[in-house]
Amino acid sequence: MKVVFVFFTAPPSPFSSSVAALAPVVRAAGHEPEARMVERTEAIEPVVRDLLARDADVIAVSSMTRDWPGARALLERLAPHTKAIRVVGGYHASLAPRDVAASAAVDAIVIGEGERPLVRLLEQLGAGAPLQSGPGLWVRKGDRFDGAIPGADSEPDIADLPWWDYDLFGDMRAHLDRGVNTFGPIADRYLPVRASRGCPYSCAYCSAPAWGKLGGFAEKERRNRRPVDHLCAELESLVAAYDPEGFEFWDEHFPLDLEWLREFARTYPARVGRPFKVEMHPRAATRERLELLAEAGIALFHCGVEAGDAELRRTVLNRRTTDELLQRVFEDCRDLGIPTSASLMTTLPKESRAMAHSTVGLLRKLKPDSFMWSTTRRCRARCWAKQP
Repeated sequence: MKVVFVFFTAPPSPFSSSVAALAPVVRAAGHEPEARMVERTEAIEPVVRDLLARDADVIAVSSMTRDWPGARALLERLAPHTKAIRVVGGYHASLAPRDVAASAAVDAIVIGEGERPLVRLLEQLGAGAPLQSGPGLWVRKGDRFDGAIPGADSEPDIADLPWWDYDLFGDMRAHLDRGVNTFGPIADRYLPVRASRGCPYSCAYCSAPAWGKLGGFAEKERRNRRPVDHLCAELESLVAAYDPEGFEFWDEHFPLDLEWLREFARTYPARVGRPFKVEMHPRAATRERLELLAEAGIALFHCGVEAGDAELRRTVLNRRTTDELLQRVFEDCRDLGIPTSASLMTTLPKESRAMAHSTVGLLRKLKPDSFMWSTTRRCRARCWAKQP
């Protein structure tokens, strides 16, 4: 069967980590995956025509909350003209499944990580059997979805999953030339990869805590990381295939375990030797961890500062990080020669003009090399700037 993955992007990016993770699972089950990027400024009708021309058996949509209105409109235009099963997954479908189920154009919803549920859906279709709800898979029966919303069904060990599929997106070297990276103020040839999953922190305005609770990754034993040898083997193959300038780790939180980091610092430079970027909570960024990252060849350390007022950080964002701790992290990075970037949030609930000015003041003290800010009301904007 042909499975066409549809993902939404703004600004345009031809790469989706969700699709990259699911495509090799679909292929291993004996099916043919394809990918279709949809820019949020695209008109619906040309996308509909393109998807119909692909003659898919399954149209699998990955959608964030911000993308769902457009994704729903697209599926509702498609539904009268195709017999393809229409399945929706991703953050919005997993965390607000009833909203997705309200659209008659949706046949099935994947809850949480999609590798196991999607294969189960394809097995049912291949056998010609009626679709059945089960762990991680909620299906429509007639004019309504069947039974209670199921829990997620995630693969327990990330190392048991196949490596991401990059070729699905076309000429990856050309994509890298245009940039698919997230961290830093410029587009560069850093390739997204993943070493672990799960985050030990519960910050507000972050999807990781809810996703971790849904998939069981909030439990310490389920937050797992790939063995260093396993990770380096993939990265070596990616260097040979695409010659990236470096790697950008899209983990919810880069691994914290000191023994793992020590092994990574010993092994990565010898086997891979490309610079890399990571994201880490400032409370986890001890001097020892930063030293190990520097030894391994880090090119950028990104962490969340979010707001300049410590009380606002604590009460609204659930980030118990003092100004003194933040200053120590950025000073340690400068001392170790590690470039830094920070994320900030504006228009927070209860944020006053004085609090907003305190964010500017803290930024001046921390002096990150670049920073990103997001707004939390009316729209979601992400913008990068280089520090002067």
